[in-house]
Amino acid sequence: MVNITIDGKNYLVNEKLSLLETLQSLELEIPTFCRDNRSEEKLGICGMCAVSIDGTVTKSCKTLPTEGMVIDTKAPEVIDNRKKLLQKYIDNHHVNCLVCQKSGQCKLQEYCYKYGVDKTIPNSLNLLPIDDSNPFFIIDPNKCIGCG
Repeated sequence: MVNITIDGKNYLVNEKLSLLETLQSLELEIPTFCRDNRSEEKLGICGMCAVSIDGTVTKSCKTLPTEGMVIDTKAPEVIDNRKKLLQKYIDNHHVNCLVCQKSGQCKLQEYCYKYGVDKTIPNSLNLLPIDDSNPFFIIDPNKCIGCG
């Protein structure tokens, strides 16, 4: 166990859990796209879980807590980082929420509302083909944000 500070509060935490797992266990809201609790694989691709550690923006999913670490989940540079990532994701996303089955349950939609991010690049008319060759799932690359 190690002592860390998160948003000004001290905690004694397991040093074998990632910061993301630690923050989630403390019920702190940390956005993430590439982390899927159904999988053991920790991708660390999307960058949404980044926090400020001693003043440096770092992915919480790829970082283990160390003694005396100071973490800020709401620092201006963290919020700015999330906004930039969301802008990149939404601008490269074919937004057509009215026909999307995930509308209302979409993390991208939810996070864009929360962080005040709106699409700045119009949708491309060149849609990619939908892959429905598998009987169990359909892959629509036009809805993919490339989180891994």
